[in-house]
Amino acid sequence: MSEKLENNVRLYPYFRLAGDALAWLPIFFLFFSQYLTLSEVVALEAVYYIAVVFAEVPSGYFSDRFGRRKTLLLSSATLIACYVVFLSGQSFLVLAIGQVLLAMSLAFRSGTDTSLLYESLKALGRADEYGDREAKAGQLGFLATAIAALAGGVSGGFDLSYPYWISLASACATLYVASRFTEPGLTPAVAIQAAAAQSNGTGVSAGVNAGVSTGSRKLPGITQGFIEQLADCLRYLRVPLLAGLFIYYVYLYMIVHIPYEFYQPYLALLGADNRLSGYSASLLAGVLFALTAMVGSFASKYSMSLLRRFGLTGLLGAAALLELLVIAGLAIWLHPVLALLVILRSGPMAVVAAPINSTIAPLIKDSHRATFLSIRSLAGRLAFSGMLAGFASIIPAGAAIEWEALSMVLRVALVVGVAGIVLLWLMTKRVSSHSTT
Repeated sequence: MSEKLENNVRLYPYFRLAGDALAWLPIFFLFFSQYLTLSEVVALEAVYYIAVVFAEVPSGYFSDRFGRRKTLLLSSATLIACYVVFLSGQSFLVLAIGQVLLAMSLAFRSGTDTSLLYESLKALGRADEYGDREAKAGQLGFLATAIAALAGGVSGGFDLSYPYWISLASACATLYVASRFTEPGLTPAVAIQAAAAQSNGTGVSAGVNAGVSTGSRKLPGITQGFIEQLADCLRYLRVPLLAGLFIYYVYLYMIVHIPYEFYQPYLALLGADNRLSGYSASLLAGVLFALTAMVGSFASKYSMSLLRRFGLTGLLGAAALLELLVIAGLAIWLHPVLALLVILRSGPMAVVAAPINSTIAPLIKDSHRATFLSIRSLAGRLAFSGMLAGFASIIPAGAAIEWEALSMVLRVALVVGVAGIVLLWLMTKRVSSHSTT
């Protein structure tokens, strides 16, 4: 069993590489726009986030009850189905079905992949490696995103469907890697090793062996009902540190996704205004997204080092302020130079992901981890879905992509982000009183 768990640790970066190779990311707005109006595209994005409402938390419960491996296999298979749907239809209804499948796939992966890594390491008595390994995997994931985005941008210049074919191939690779995972669990031999490591002060949590007495994955409370599981996970929010980090994640998720959703029409407007020097919006979107992912890769690589140097509070505040700067630049002026600000978009989330996860992981039971992380993801996506729905409501129906409409949306988003900085400040003060640097 130890060898199989080691195999999980070795395979995890490859799962992130394949799973994050999403070539459609830089062109999805352009892909949808060739069939739909601006308001319909924004509504289509809202469909995705609303679908997450129904998929996110049940997927976490499924993972906690039935296992990490089965959940990741289901996520990969659903992603393949999603791309098949996107490539087979052009109507709003068909594309909406694809969005629902995409939401299901990402929801089933959310929290489960990182839980598999943490629980595999913990069962091996090496939980203290989790933060650095997650940061390294995040770096590789962003690198895969960069390469895929560049390929998507180039191929999308010929046909906007090509990036989805590339993504379909990467989804098949993800399914293969997931099939080679082993469900995390402690055999008696590994349990003895973990207990010995704990007694030697190597940082293994005292609760690591709870509910484990056989070679199968057995977690405390794993057979309880969905409502009971949900209630148990919500109780973690009584802990000030967990509540503060939960609020921060929701806030940052919202503002990080604003440039992500709207930089493609921003580039399209630059192209329509002949400011792209003859380059296609698809190509430049791919290049910019690749550079954005490279920044994310760099930020993830050094995230734990920055945490140890500046502390969690400083890292959280700087990340949020940087994202607001990106939104402000895009909102005030349509110019190629300001479009370069998008490169910084992924940095804030990348630099805080591993530090946040490494802070909360030891505080959550194995049998609750995926559900709790799914609740967190749901809160962020639901909040952003509401924001998108609000944007769709203020854009005139049938309106084409115009700078006035796009600028208005970005300015509204900036106001929301700045208003949230007060909540961020209050939250970081709470976190600073409960965390160590």
